[in-house]
Amino acid sequence: MLSRPGEFFRHTAKHRLNVLGLYRSLLRLAYRLPDNVQVTYVRNWTRERFRFNRHTQGHRLLARCQAEADQARERLTRAVQGDPAERRLISDLAYGRFGRVFDTIQRIKAHHDPRKWCRNLDLRSGRSRKRDPHPAYRIPMDVRVFTPPACATGTDLLAFDPPRVPAHPVIYDCITNSGFTFKRIQGMRQPRRLSVRINRHNLRLQALVDARKTFTDLLDYAQDEDAWLASVGQAGGYETTNAELLALINESFNKLNTQSVATSSDYIIYRDQLYGGILD
Repeated sequence: MLSRPGEFFRHTAKHRLNVLGLYRSLLRLAYRLPDNVQVTYVRNWTRERFRFNRHTQGHRLLARCQAEADQARERLTRAVQGDPAERRLISDLAYGRFGRVFDTIQRIKAHHDPRKWCRNLDLRSGRSRKRDPHPAYRIPMDVRVFTPPACATGTDLLAFDPPRVPAHPVIYDCITNSGFTFKRIQGMRQPRRLSVRINRHNLRLQALVDARKTFTDLLDYAQDEDAWLASVGQAGGYETTNAELLALINESFNKLNTQSVATSSDYIIYRDQLYGGILD
């Protein structure tokens, strides 16, 4: 029976009962397989295929998806009953002798970079990852089949790709426009830690500059207000309050500049890690 006008066929009770019945039967058959690796493989891919096609519309597409599920149930039933060909097929797919798992393992072995997180740890296709990007839907690599190489930590990266140190380094004393002084070696990239420190210093300095400008304007307004109050014989006090706040801001501003110059030898902290002590 066709659905009512304006109602999707996949929303009808008859279609939902058929699909949910197929889904439950496939999962029950998966748990009857003799090997736990095969159980995990069939269970994960059954869930993934049903989730991927959950928004499919149209009678023809739905009929084709349902036919594929019926065919999978028949083959899985024969495997549970002991058919050697079907069991061998499921075993080869689950253990990565060919198929999606095999292609993923070969891709990891050929292109894995320990400096980057391995994107191939999700066995789903690119379309499936794009449609359901949440990590809860990820199909991980079964460690009983293949153990992916671990990604390098920050310490391992130094050993994997150590910085190039010139044989005869030329060291310069540098200073930024904001007054931050530091050391730099010719021909070497500036350490990230130093870049972060300079950036934070500039942000704090800019915040103080903005605050000083704001309170300078307020001080001008307060002086005009106190002058008007004095002309009418009233007590003021706005100028004193704003002047005190401005003095505190100027003190912080000068202190920040002094600290940046006094602690410019901060490169000593990372010299042993990156520069090998050549900045002594």
